[in-house]
Amino acid sequence: IYEAVNKPSRSNYIVGMHNEMVGTQAPRYAGFVCFKPADEGGEFWTVGGNDFFHELSTPLLEKMQRKKVIFSVVEFPMGFLKNLDEGVRENVAKPLIKSLMGFAVGFKVDFDVFFRFVEEGYDGDMALQGYASPQPAVIRDPVSNLPVVFCNLHSHSKFLRDDRQKKLGALKKTTGASQANKTDCSFGDDEPFTDEELLEVDRAVMKVVKFIDMKKGDVVLLDNYRTMHGRGTFKGSRHNAVAWFSGFVKGRK
Repeated sequence: IYEAVNKPSRSNYIVGMHNEMVGTQAPRYAGFVCFKPADEGGEFWTVGGNDFFHELSTPLLEKMQRKKVIFSVVEFPMGFLKNLDEGVRENVAKPLIKSLMGFAVGFKVDFDVFFRFVEEGYDGDMALQGYASPQPAVIRDPVSNLPVVFCNLHSHSKFLRDDRQKKLGALKKTTGASQANKTDCSFGDDEPFTDEELLEVDRAVMKVVKFIDMKKGDVVLLDNYRTMHGRGTFKGSRHNAVAWFSGFVKGRK
């Protein structure tokens, strides 16, 4: 169970539309189950990747495919480094921390992550950010051969998250991995997305999104390559879970 989607501290947070992917690996199918629906809201959101492909602006889609997209996947606050002598900070502390983080992350994930320091992270202070390799925005579904958007801009863009949160109110203090899982995105050559481009992504998503009001015992099966998923805001307690798998067993009764 990915507990962040059920956390009361994230009840006024929209989980943006995304496909499940870790580095270059992605599960094929998913089964989402509702053990307890929220008192209010908390609908399960889905977007067909081919629907998104046809709705999104063609020039933006072509630009994303040509330049690819890169995501920062984690951030560690490093404001304390400003207290060090500049020579020590730049020549000793930063290289050492980058090496240690790279070594540690290598034990946790099986894909390449590169790190870089930024003067202003998502909280406005010095930070060390980790990035995954650039990826195309569109892939061919391996079964239907249809073009599908397989790119987590809607969930990973800091601008879109902040824009949504302006309307939903400030987030409550949280714990666990949610503190480090701060993401953003840019084109593969580090060119930032413009506000207009990101708002076009949001417009297209919200045009084709489907809202599923899951009840206790409901299960939603989806093809992760062809369908994005997310979650709306909610009130009260909520308990949903997901199981990922690579295929169906034929002939079993």
